[in-house]
Amino acid sequence: MVLPDNHYALQMTRQQLSVAIGLPGDTIAYWLKEGLIFALGDQKHGRGNHRRFGYEAVHIAAILAELSRYGMNTTGLRNLSSRLWHAVELGRLYPDFTPLDFMCCKNLLVGKELAARGEEVPDIMSIGSALTRDDDHEEKEGTPGPRHVKMMEWFSIDVARLLTAYADLMSRDIFLHDVPKWFVSANANGSIEFILEDDPSGEDVEGRASYICLDIKEIVNRAWFSLTDQ
Repeated sequence: MVLPDNHYALQMTRQQLSVAIGLPGDTIAYWLKEGLIFALGDQKHGRGNHRRFGYEAVHIAAILAELSRYGMNTTGLRNLSSRLWHAVELGRLYPDFTPLDFMCCKNLLVGKELAARGEEVPDIMSIGSALTRDDDHEEKEGTPGPRHVKMMEWFSIDVARLLTAYADLMSRDIFLHDVPKWFVSANANGSIEFILEDDPSGEDVEGRASYICLDIKEIVNRAWFSLTDQ
């Protein structure tokens, strides 16, 4: 098959998804049953071989397939899949969230922590100061305005990580430019997490006993271009 100019418009059958990620249809059927991947539309809808899969499911399935080749079990795959689908939900809710927004919100978050400890809050971290600015003010890097105060209703460092992961995995840049690598590892309680090469939390994999490094650009491109000979 020939990939369309806009890959976001392509809807894959289960057989095409099987070819893309290099795993048998029975595995895909099992992942569907277990809620690791979802068909297009309402994530509870779609039946049998008539299901169609959009680009988000393709990219997530490609990541899961790669990890399964490293021997990750279903529990680990389910844990990571849940995080990635949460990232999809957040990416759809906040498509305009930018790295600058992250810096502004992080400053406000630190300011809240300082205020809670009774310490002086710098102007750049003050919610009160942010509310006095216009949203179209000439922003200095990391200087928040009223809309960032509004974002604080849902912002957290973890949300920023998930939104960053969504931008890494789902944007057109994954075909055109290098994107940061991901590191997948078990955390202290045994659950599986991913850490980004430039993680918003500042966390890295140094000191971890083991981790898997994923070149997500290579994984996703391989999945799509495996279909070009079909």
